[in-house]
Amino acid sequence: MQFARALATSVKMVAVVSVAVPQTINIAYASKYDLPKPYVSRALDAVLIPIDHASRHRYQIPPKLRGVYVLAVSPHGVAARQGIRPGDVLATVRHQPISTPTDVDRLVWAALAVSATNFLFGVNRGTEVADVVEVNTNITVNNFNTNVSINNISQWTSVDNREEWTQIVDQYDDEMETSLNDTSYREDDSQPGDSSPDANATSDADDDSNDNDADTDGDSSDDMTCSPEMSSV
Repeated sequence: MQFARALATSVKMVAVVSVAVPQTINIAYASKYDLPKPYVSRALDAVLIPIDHASRHRYQIPPKLRGVYVLAVSPHGVAARQGIRPGDVLATVRHQPISTPTDVDRLVWAALAVSATNFLFGVNRGTEVADVVEVNTNITVNNFNTNVSINNISQWTSVDNREEWTQIVDQYDDEMETSLNDTSYREDDSQPGDSSPDANATSDADDDSNDNDADTDGDSSDDMTCSPEMSSV
C-alpha cells in the first residue's frame, strides 16, 4: 500500500514538471532580443540602434567605440549604394559627433536646409577609435520623402541572419513604425532651400516592393504610406 502511494506521488510530480517546462521556454524566448529601441533613418534607408551594454554584448562592439550601430540597410537604399553596411559604427557626419540614431537625420536635415548634398560620414569598422573610414555620401531631400514600408524592412540586409532579423523586426515593429513617423529631426520646421534633384535623384527612392530584385520597370516609388507629411520641396 505504501509503495502504491509513493508511486502515485512520483507520477504527480512528473506531471507537474512536464507542465512547467514549456512556460520556462516561452519566458526565455520572449526576452531573447534585449536591444535598445531601433530607429529607421530616412536619410540612409537604414535601421540604427544606440550603442549600450545590450547592443555591445550582442554584436561585440569594442568598448572604446562611440556612435550608433548600423543594424540593417535597404538593399537599394542610400547606405547600401554608397558604402555604409550592417555592422558599421557611425561616429560622425560632416565632422559632427553622432551619439543617438536621431542625430543622423537631424544633422543631415540641417545641412540640407542650407543646400548641402554631400555628407562625409566617419565610419568605424575596426576595434580602435582611430580606425575610421570616411564615406562620402550623397543625400537629397527625396530620401526624406521616400515611402518606407515597415512590412518590407524584414527583407533588408542585416548583420543578423534572416531568421533572427525577421524575429527582431516582429518584436520591434511598433518602435520602427514610430520612428518612420517621427519628424523631430526638423528642429525648427526649416525646409531645405534647394529642392532641385541631382543626377542620382531618380535612384534615391527605395524600391521596397521587392527588395530582393532590382527595379526593372523604372518605377522606384513605394507602395506603403509610412511617410510623414512634408511641404513641397
